[in-house]
Amino acid sequence: MLKRGTKNRFIAFAGAVAITALTGCLDVNDDPTQVAVLAIVSGSQQVVPAGTQAALPLVVRAYNHSALTLEGKNVDWVVTGGTISAARTVTDDTGTSQVTYTAPNVTGTAQIRATSEGITVTFNLTVVPASG
Repeated sequence: MLKRGTKNRFIAFAGAVAITALTGCLDVNDDPTQVAVLAIVSGSQQVVPAGTQAALPLVVRAYNHSALTLEGKNVDWVVTGGTISAARTVTDDTGTSQVTYTAPNVTGTAQIRATSEGITVTFNLTVVPASG
């Protein structure tokens, strides 16, 4: 029986693999050091007031083909609409990497793409008028 945290990570990984495989984006090979899945951990679908920083960081986690997290992997970030804290980050010992997002002074939608070894995920955020 899996511990609760382990079970949740496994379920998240299995779901990411299934979705990625169905969309044709999964290239699984025998190299345990290669990123097979880049999963959004948190930060997508936020509503951010114009000109402010998002409440949650944008966080991804890198996995290999055996569902093990990968440390030391570069993650390249590209933003459309607003700014991010770094254009490149590196995964830590838990396989996660993150940036903070600051909304522009105009309303609309923002997309932030994170890419590691050819695997890309997209965060979608909505920028609303600032109150005040």
